[in-house]
Amino acid sequence: MDENMVEEYFDKKEKLERFDKCDECKKEHHACTRVTYQYAEVSVPVKVKPIAKVGKIETQCCGNPIITDHVKKDEDCECKGVCELEITQTICVKIPIEYCAITDIGENKVKCGDVSNSCRCYKKDEDHIL
Repeated sequence: MDENMVEEYFDKKEKLERFDKCDECKKEHHACTRVTYQYAEVSVPVKVKPIAKVGKIETQCCGNPIITDHVKKDEDCECKGVCELEITQTICVKIPIEYCAITDIGENKVKCGDVSNSCRCYKKDEDHIL
């Protein structure tokens, strides 16, 4: 912060009022202002428990069935006591499912890092500024 910025900072009436009670720190003393940055890793644990509730399942036939005869007849056209057929039906199944989730937010955590006079964020694996 250059001297002009310090002057502008302390020219503001509300800022000067803070120092009126303290004779040691006045505009004419060219008070020094600095900014410090604290690096920290912050995290909050979150648990998500999914819930799926199935409602009443309903089935509906769509159109007519397709019947295919699978009779294996011998030369005399007899079924040998067994009749085989296949029935194919298109159906529509209604499956209502209600989805939701329960969340549990844990206690915030902080891991304090270095203190610096500048704010530069680096990728953990590389030394490149983000």
